[in-house]
Amino acid sequence: MSKVLYLPGVHTYWPEMGDSRPEVKMEASLSYYGSHYYVDTPLDLKGRGITPVEVHWVDGCRKAVEGWKSYRVTKKAFEALKAKYPISMECLLD
Repeated sequence: MSKVLYLPGVHTYWPEMGDSRPEVKMEASLSYYGSHYYVDTPLDLKGRGITPVEVHWVDGCRKAVEGWKSYRVTKKAFEALKAKYPISMECLLD
């Protein structure tokens, strides 16, 4: 079985429709009011508009074991990230 290579950009998936999560090293979600994004990644991110936040993962989960970090990212900084990295984003049906 070959591994899928994801190009830079946002790759959305709908788990309720049976879609599987893309195997990428960056996951994002839009904040409640839509003013910023939360990005989880094992990469060290730096720059204007990127602020590390405290993680709240259960001990032993995949993200805790792999050493993932969480960041609060402005919309402008997110545009720069998605031009450089493949990012997965979960979409849920209402």
